[in-house]
Amino acid sequence: MNSPLSPDFLATLQSALTRRWFFVCGAQKSGTTWLQRILDAHPQVRCRGEGHFFTELSRLLGQSFSSYNKTLGKVADQVYEGRPYYPGVRQRDYHDVLIPVMALVMGREGMPDEVMALGDKTPNYAVNLDSIHRVLPESRVVHILRDGRDVAVSALHHAYRVGLEQAIVPHSDEFYRQMRHHARRWAANVRAARSFGADHPELYREVSYERMLVDAVPEISRVCEVLGVNADATVVAAAADAASFEKTTGRRRGEEDKSAFVRKGEAGDWQQYFDARSLAVFDEESDGLRHELGYA
Repeated sequence: MNSPLSPDFLATLQSALTRRWFFVCGAQKSGTTWLQRILDAHPQVRCRGEGHFFTELSRLLGQSFSSYNKTLGKVADQVYEGRPYYPGVRQRDYHDVLIPVMALVMGREGMPDEVMALGDKTPNYAVNLDSIHRVLPESRVVHILRDGRDVAVSALHHAYRVGLEQAIVPHSDEFYRQMRHHARRWAANVRAARSFGADHPELYREVSYERMLVDAVPEISRVCEVLGVNADATVVAAAADAASFEKTTGRRRGEEDKSAFVRKGEAGDWQQYFDARSLAVFDEESDGLRHELGYA
């Protein structure tokens, strides 16, 4: 009997499911987009963003299944005297539905035959890695780490860009409110990702934003190794060049555009905004994590 599913749908699933899956994460404004673009420029890698599969999609699917099961239960009670014909959707069914939907979204554009690794960058996956591992136990995780003070300043500028003008005014109430929020969020993301990495070192790679600024090739080569793709320095250098600040923005690194998503592309910008109080607030909210990580 012919399948009721369209040939295009089946071909997309087959194509996506035969690749090695991976997920890029990191605190907001840690350089996840830069990392994603480098990986996507590698000829054996497809990495797009942001799918929000394990944030929005999984939540909405869970709600839908729960609502559907309640409807079946009500019908069973009211029509079939508590003896339903259908048992409802089980927990393991949730995984069997989520994965094909992800494959459909990730693979719909089609991929060259040489693509071996298929990834999605969604920053907040850092706090969902245990859930991802339960659904896709062989998937790889790439975590980018950046000085939380620069993360906070970059996030403050993002808030400014979307309308919160006081966010980048030092000593304003909004400045400190935003800083507290982003310091806590940075710490939560970093600790969650590193905890997963400690439990699953064979599936995890951590790269440094600051080291990538100096030379991205060694950092990306380590990622390529865990993804099982070509880690040759020449191939990686070409991908890094294609995703460079200059080529993606048309500006020189350090040339600031406060209206752009990729604003400046530098390390140490926090020094332009932090005073002693700012530093104390940041360290309090992040529980001194920067010291543990070696950020002086």
